[in-house]
Amino acid sequence: MRRQRDGAGTAPKEKSVWAYLAAGVSGGLLLVVVAIAALVIVVPWLTNSTPLTVLTRSMEPAYPPGTLVIVQPAEPEEIRIGDVITYQIAPGVPEYITHRVVAVSSSTSGAITFTTKGDNNGVADENPVIAEQVMGRVWYSLPWIGWLNNAVGGGGKTWLVIGLAVLLFAYAGWQFIGGLFDRKSKQKAEPTAGSPATPPTTAVGAPPPAQDGAPAGAAPTGLDSRG
Repeated sequence: MRRQRDGAGTAPKEKSVWAYLAAGVSGGLLLVVVAIAALVIVVPWLTNSTPLTVLTRSMEPAYPPGTLVIVQPAEPEEIRIGDVITYQIAPGVPEYITHRVVAVSSSTSGAITFTTKGDNNGVADENPVIAEQVMGRVWYSLPWIGWLNNAVGGGGKTWLVIGLAVLLFAYAGWQFIGGLFDRKSKQKAEPTAGSPATPPTTAVGAPPPAQDGAPAGAAPTGLDSRG
């Protein structure tokens, strides 16, 4: 009997549940990586915002230690009661505090000052904050990412952040390109519509097609048919 060619007429093997699960996890991880890279690196860079890490418990539960806050520049006239601002401890001193505004005052000369308080503190901050101290207003925050920001601090911070961004987007690109190649390979493996079907095979020794007047499957004259 003539054997059928390998792969001809066989149905494509279905993927297992684990394969679909792995694909879903990979796709979800890709989205998370791209989102974190955008929120931590791209968006602050495009908006001239500053990422800072919360180090103390004064703003719990909203901003526990390790939270990365993105501080966006804001004019003093735009800041309202309830806003969370980041300000210098003293003008010109590169140390910052992130607290909530609980009162806004304006002098006769037009100077604006802010009374601030940590959400977890019992009393307001002792000294009012003047406009020159304000770095900006907290735009959004990311929990735990601040510890990573501290890990890449110091003199090599710029190069490490750039390297991290390159790695994140390289991973995203690798996942995307790999998905495209996988999709194209599947399309090539599947038969296209309108392609000629594989001709049926005939077993050796099978009776020839019936002729006019002869019943189908009758043995040729002169040959014995074994029962």
